[in-house]
Amino acid sequence: MLGQTLKGAEARSHFLALIAILLVAIVLRLVFLQGFVQSDPYSYAELANDLAQGKLLLNDYNGALVFPLRIAFYGPVALFIKLFGLSEWTLVVFPFLISIAGCVLAYVLARKLFGATAGLIAAGLLAILPTDIAMASTLFPDPVAAFWANLGIVLLILDPDKDGSRQSLLYSLLAGVCFGISWLNKETVVYVGPLVLIYLLLRKSSLLHLACVGAIAFLFLFSEAAFYRAMTGDWLFHFHIVPKNYEQNAVWFFDQSSPYFGWGPGGHAHALLRRLFISGPKAELTAFSKLTVFALFAAVWGAFCRDRRFVILGLWLVTQVLFFNFGSSSLTSYRPLPLEYFERYLYPLLLPSVLLCSGFLALLYQRSEALKLASAGRLGAAVVAIGVLATIALSLKDLRPHPLQMIQHVAERLKPSDVVYTDYYTAQFLVFFAQNRILNSDELARAKPIIPYEKLSAEDMRPGAYVVINDRNVDYTVSRQGTTKYQPPEFYTRHPSSWKLILEERGVALFKIEETNDGSDPKKDDKSDRM
Repeated sequence: MLGQTLKGAEARSHFLALIAILLVAIVLRLVFLQGFVQSDPYSYAELANDLAQGKLLLNDYNGALVFPLRIAFYGPVALFIKLFGLSEWTLVVFPFLISIAGCVLAYVLARKLFGATAGLIAAGLLAILPTDIAMASTLFPDPVAAFWANLGIVLLILDPDKDGSRQSLLYSLLAGVCFGISWLNKETVVYVGPLVLIYLLLRKSSLLHLACVGAIAFLFLFSEAAFYRAMTGDWLFHFHIVPKNYEQNAVWFFDQSSPYFGWGPGGHAHALLRRLFISGPKAELTAFSKLTVFALFAAVWGAFCRDRRFVILGLWLVTQVLFFNFGSSSLTSYRPLPLEYFERYLYPLLLPSVLLCSGFLALLYQRSEALKLASAGRLGAAVVAIGVLATIALSLKDLRPHPLQMIQHVAERLKPSDVVYTDYYTAQFLVFFAQNRILNSDELARAKPIIPYEKLSAEDMRPGAYVVINDRNVDYTVSRQGTTKYQPPEFYTRHPSSWKLILEERGVALFKIEETNDGSDPKKDDKSDRM
C-alpha cells in the first residue's frame, strides 16, 4: 500500500514520488500551453509591456478600468519582459510558476494536516486538474490572487505555537502581507476576511493576531491610497474605479443590459433568485471537475467523525462557497458574481477542496484506527476516490492545444512585407506573432502591413494581399457588442471569387487576393461552402 510504503517525508521513495508528480504537472502544462490569448490576457499583456517600458496607465487606460489596479499581477510579468524581452514565454512564465507553486503549497499543508500520503494526493490532484493545467499558462489574475490568499491562510494554519509568542505573531504578519499582495492582484480577497476573523478569534491571543493581520492589511491599503493620491489626486481611486468598471462592462456582469445575465421588465426578482439558488450553487458544485461536491462530502464525513482538521478545512470551504455565491461584485449595488460562465472566479474554492479530498482519501489508504472506519465508511471513501478520478478523467477531454495555434501558423507563412487584412482582434495577435509587438487600438489603426478590415470593403483591398477570416473572433465581437453595434463586413460571409483559399483550420481561413482581368464584379461564394 502507498500509505505503508511512504511512511515519512524523509523516505527516498516519497521525494521521488513528489518530484514525479511535479514533473507530470510541468509536462501537462507545457503540452496544453494556452499562451498569448485574447480578451483579458491581452489587456494584461499590454499593461505589462507598457510597464516594462516605464509607462503605468491609470486614468488613460483604454480598457477595463480595474485592470491597471492589479499591479501585483502584471508587475512580475513586466519584470520578465524587461529582463528577457517580449515573447509568449515571458508573458506566461509567471502564472506557470505560480501554478507549480500551488501544487507545492497543497502538498505542504496536506502533509502537515494528514500525513505524507495526503500531501502526494493533494499535489497529484492539482497536477492533473484540467482547469489548473489550462490556467497555468494564461494571464488571468484569479489563480494568482487565490494563491497569495491561500498562502496567507496556510501560514495561519501552520503556525506551530498559535499563541502570543514572537514567532507566532510573525506568522500572522506574513499572512497579512500575503493578503495584501492578493488584494493587489484582485479584490476578491475580501471574501477571505470573515474566515480569517473566525479562525483567529478561536485561537489564543486572538486580538494580538488580529492586530498583526489588520495592521499589515491597513498598511497595504494606506500605501496604495497614498500612491493613487500622488498619481491621480484621489485617495480612494481604487474604490471609485471598481463601480465605474462595472458600469463600463455591464455586459459581463449581473446587469439588466447583459445578454448573458440580464432580464426583461419586471424580471429582476426572478433573475436574482435563479442566480442565488440555482445557477450560482450549480456553478460552484460543478467547478473544477466537480471537486467541490466531493470536498463537501469529505467535510461532512470529517465533522461527523469529530475530526478537527476536517472542521477547519470545511469552514474554509463553506465560507468561500457562501460568500462567492451571495457576495456582491459591486460596492454601490447588489450584483452577485457571474459564476455561470467564469469558473476562474471560483479559484479560492480549489485549494480547500483539494485538501479535503486528499485528507479523506489518505485516511482511506492508511485505514486509520483513530477514526475507526467502518466498512460502510471505507466503501463511501472508495466511491469518492473513484468519483474524483473519473470526473477529472472525463474533464481532460476539454483540454485543447494553444487556442491561437492557427494564427501562429498563418504568421509563420507570411513575409514581413506581406499585406494582411483581418478583423481587429486577429490583427492584434498577428502583429504579436509576426512582429513580436503589442499594439494598443490607436497604434493598431496605423499599423502596416497588418490592417483591420472593419471599415473596408472588398474593393478597398489590393491584389496580392492576404485576408484572414477568423470566425471565432468575429463571433466573439458580435456576442460582446451585439449586432446593433457591430456588423461583420459583407465579404465575411460572401467571399469574392478573386480570393483564393490558401489554408483553413479550426475556424480560421487564409485567402490570397488574386488579380482580376475583367472589370466585372467578382462572383460571390457563400461562407457555408467552405465550412
